[in-house]
Amino acid sequence: MKRLFLSLLAVMSLAAACQQPADPYEGESVVVLPEGAVQLQDTRLGMYYGNINHDDMAVFSVVLSNARCYQDELSKPYLDSEGDMLVLNFRTDLLPADAEVALPAGEYPVSYESGINVIDASKSYVTRLVGNSQSKWSLKSGNVSVTRGQDGDYQIVASDLVITKGEMADTMDYVFNSPLVILDYLTEAPAMVGADDDIIDVPFTDLECIYNGDLFGYGTGNFIINMHTKGFLVDGEVMEVPGIYLTLNFFSRLYSGNTPPVLEEGRYTVSTATSSTLFQRWSLLPGLLMDSSPFGTYLLQIAGDGENVMEYITSGVVDIAYDDDAETTVSKAKMMTMKYTFKTSSRTISGEWKGEVLVDDQAMTGASDSFLTTLDHDVECDMSKVTGGTLRLIETLHRDNVEPQWNYDIAEAWQLYLQPRDWTQEEKDIPWLQDDNENGIPDRLEAWCMDGDVMILEFVLPLASQGVIAPELNKTYTYTMQPNLEKTDEMYEIYVSRMDRPADEIFDPYYAEQFPGWAEGLGITSYDRCNARRGFTWSEDGFRGNWYMHYETGRHGILDGHAPAVNGWVKVTRTGDDIYDFEWDFIDDNPGTPNRITGSIKDCNVKIQLN
Repeated sequence: MKRLFLSLLAVMSLAAACQQPADPYEGESVVVLPEGAVQLQDTRLGMYYGNINHDDMAVFSVVLSNARCYQDELSKPYLDSEGDMLVLNFRTDLLPADAEVALPAGEYPVSYESGINVIDASKSYVTRLVGNSQSKWSLKSGNVSVTRGQDGDYQIVASDLVITKGEMADTMDYVFNSPLVILDYLTEAPAMVGADDDIIDVPFTDLECIYNGDLFGYGTGNFIINMHTKGFLVDGEVMEVPGIYLTLNFFSRLYSGNTPPVLEEGRYTVSTATSSTLFQRWSLLPGLLMDSSPFGTYLLQIAGDGENVMEYITSGVVDIAYDDDAETTVSKAKMMTMKYTFKTSSRTISGEWKGEVLVDDQAMTGASDSFLTTLDHDVECDMSKVTGGTLRLIETLHRDNVEPQWNYDIAEAWQLYLQPRDWTQEEKDIPWLQDDNENGIPDRLEAWCMDGDVMILEFVLPLASQGVIAPELNKTYTYTMQPNLEKTDEMYEIYVSRMDRPADEIFDPYYAEQFPGWAEGLGITSYDRCNARRGFTWSEDGFRGNWYMHYETGRHGILDGHAPAVNGWVKVTRTGDDIYDFEWDFIDDNPGTPNRITGSIKDCNVKIQLN
């Protein structure tokens, strides 16, 4: 997993499934043919459901009527004036992915047997409204013929249609000859779900499964499944359409060697943030906010009215099963059925997904090769937009041992953000102007936009240090990354995880002798000072340790790159009251060729936040 962020910027409108639509009918309402067949009018309630039953057959629902019909809040058709409403459930071949949504021509016998090119009698019916009395009739037998002219108009003839209600029976002929409006359910369904509605059986059309190895460093294999509705994402970018995006963060078996990773069959349960099952096998990471972005298991939605929603999943289960006998179109793919039920703070998310799954193995050659950097080149930081920052106590490091006398505080971690200054309140209050104004948006963005390079520096200081990172004026202090270990070193696996924080114990003076050379050549005689932590992310506070980040040019606060510092140093010189010079030389965690991150800033104003 190289990126942890997803940005949503969308505006769109709600499909009319949950509202009473405008009158779809014009002209005459009922025409009785000489043959005695009932002439049906245009419809706007037809729907293409695709492979909704997961049986490799398409489902079309067509609603034809000689009266006024609408949809209720559950999208069920109903009559609003006297007449007949014929609801036909067609079973056909699946349409190609890029094909026009159109009902295939042909003969469709009414049948209670499963099969292709039939009318599914169990889901087809006739509704009649006479006066204030409405009755529903089942289909027993008959045939439906579908033809389509060159102008696109359809002729649908239902002949010898035997309909029954209890002991009553009738034989009807219906004729439809007009354009036929059929909507794509895969596109319309997301718009039918409001921002406060439960999300039940919403059709997810796209799924990817990513394996990240032992990304968190707990001896379990991390799998991430991303699912979204049709058209919500195109080439990884969020489109301006109603849709739903669901991310599931699993912990399963840890794979090694050349064994292809597979998300195990069985039940997975969402852990709580403080649960002992966190990161353990058969669990899901709950949803949480990390550095102002969603992480773990969460939901993103653009509702039909344009409202953007982000919700964290707090509880629930997922059941995974495979059909090993099913044929797949892609080599090494498996046919998976996933049933899920989740809770957020306000609603329920449940449904079932079935389809082919091919795991994208991003763990490279082993768990230790999982990485967080997005860089593919060296970086020399441009700090020209940075004027200063605040140094604050972020954490007290603590050592826990089975022996009570060995439980004690070790050190303090102090964090400094060096980032382009944000707009002042006065600047924020300036009205936005039009692009064609000489003092408009482009000038304001260029002058004040919080974009460009960012450095997060984190210093390990003695207890009760008060945030003093350079005690003597005009003396340079060099903070080295701990530990300076190669990934091949057996101690790396013990003390350095990929996303979780380095073990506190490595900063214990009693452990200094295990890592000789940390301060070699730097003239440091005391172990109590001049340590720095490698970059990691698993924390309630988001990015931790030392990091490089970059905010997208010309946009306010949109992160488009980041890299943890896993080795190297930062030099600190205090040149006056609250005035500091910084210089750094880091490398990131790229498992191939590490990228170098260098930079400096002079006359930087640093305020120490003591409480």
